Amino acid sequence: MVNSYTATKYGKITQSFAFLIIITVAAIAYAILGQYKDFFDFDLGQASTLTTFMYGFFAFSFLSYIQTKFFSFKSTMGDFFSEVKGFYLTLKLTGQEAPIQKGRETLIKMLQSIQNKPMDDFLIEDKYKAMLYECAGLIEADNTKNANYHFSLLLRITSLANTIEKIHIFCRKYLAGELKMIFFAFTALFIAVIGTLAIHNTVSLLVGVVLITIIIFSVFYLIHLDEFSLSETVLVQNKIQQTIDFLNETDAS
Repeated sequence: MVNSYTATKYGKITQSFAFLIIITVAAIAYAILGQYKDFFDFDLGQASTLTTFMYGFFAFSFLSYIQTKFFSFKSTMGDFFSEVKGFYLTLKLTGQEAPIQKGRETLIKMLQSIQNKPMDDFLIEDKYKAMLYECAGLIEADNTKNANYHFSLLLRITSLANTIEKIHIFCRKYLAGELKMIFFAFTALFIAVIGTLAIHNTVSLLVGVVLITIIIFSVFYLIHLDEFSLSETVLVQNKIQQTIDFLNETDAS
């Protein structure tokens, strides 16, 4: 089972850190805008329109890319589990104990290498691909049927290797390092502009509070998509364990 305590604790630290940065920068920007807007001599309405457009474009670009990455990762993981099972079931058809045993052990070790790991660290070592090729090399292609099984296994290993490389790409965080700081700072600046515009009366203040709340929740939604939520982590980790159980049960039968 996945270490849910660690995943939950990590998620809370990330959210707290993001919230602290956004609020701090927003407060500083709001104080500057409020105190020196006459000194800067600019139209706050035009500035807010420009800021809204830039932030909307910025956020939409992030959302589009991260959503594509998120759903591509889920689809690729589905292909991965399917190909692992397909490889082993094809191997079983040969009826040759040595490659079947080596293939099962290799697949289980490969799955265990990513078990209880964060999904942004699903890096499967190349040695497992080499071990699968070695497993296929143990097959005695002494007749047409086994020769066909051998060729099918080589195709499955190639497909599995391609899927693993896709996992390595899609599991990586997009919002990281300087890009993450820029996004948080830009969000904070946008919140400060909204706060400056909304302070004039009660109605605009209420609208401003609603908008700021939506923005903060949207930022957290992006973070969850990029880092994968706890529910997604548990789902994938459970699927890993189910696949290991499948390999063990199929071998026993």
